[in-house]
Amino acid sequence: MTPSCDFYREMMQCSSGLRDPGQTAFRNNICGKLSSRQFQVGGLSEGQRVNLTQHMMPRHPHQQIDFYRARVFCGTYNRDGSMFISAVQVYVCNVYGEEENHYSLDLRPDTLDRFCVFSLRFSSDDKELITAYVSTYIPTQPSDK
Repeated sequence: MTPSCDFYREMMQCSSGLRDPGQTAFRNNICGKLSSRQFQVGGLSEGQRVNLTQHMMPRHPHQQIDFYRARVFCGTYNRDGSMFISAVQVYVCNVYGEEENHYSLDLRPDTLDRFCVFSLRFSSDDKELITAYVSTYIPTQPSDK
């Protein structure tokens, strides 16, 4: 049995933080919050941050371990959940582990090339990090980096 369109619409509305699935106010929708984050100079308001964390983020354990002054493109946990890595607009991948010391991988290219990391994945054994990014530079020979 295939779920109806109403089922998907209700799931989207519930996942967007709407208390009443019948509400359609764009400002209460996750898409509205994300677009306001992108287009407002100051980003999300305090109320929007609280609403996002209360309705759309896992509640336990909740602990803010860092604050970014740039757009975060993606983030992922490793398989056992002991490490989290995120890619930020400032060309830095932040790695957080169970230890107290966190470190950053500087992904700034040596050239003036601009790029954007859009996907991060750990290998199946959690020993390697695989990244995918968009770049204006396309290597044409095996010797090109």
